[in-house]
Amino acid sequence: MIKIAKEISFDEFIEKIKNTKTYCSNANKEYRVMKANKDILILRDQRTRNVYEVSTMQLYIAIQECEIQNCTVANMKFYVGAKAAPSCAALIFAAFGRGQMHEAIRLVAEEVFGKIRRRR
Repeated sequence: MIKIAKEISFDEFIEKIKNTKTYCSNANKEYRVMKANKDILILRDQRTRNVYEVSTMQLYIAIQECEIQNCTVANMKFYVGAKAAPSCAALIFAAFGRGQMHEAIRLVAEEVFGKIRRRR
């Protein structure tokens, strides 16, 4: 269920990010949450191996001010910088927005295909 950004506490925000291990953007770029705590959030692009360090509070302020559905790359540049904006926008989409269902389906598909591969 998609919550309104104002209803999400900072602790819930961090916990939800910690539970999101890998996620995909709309452009099918895969990212991974390397570290998430109250101070810093470290994200990695799985293809290029680029690492992005972002202030957790800045990202939280972004979803509070922009609302979850408006956390696009263009809007995120103001809060987290141009380089980290795509990974942060994808994280918000996957963890808090409409992408929650996409991520759940992707995880189930990976698990099923992994079991099929292991049986061969």
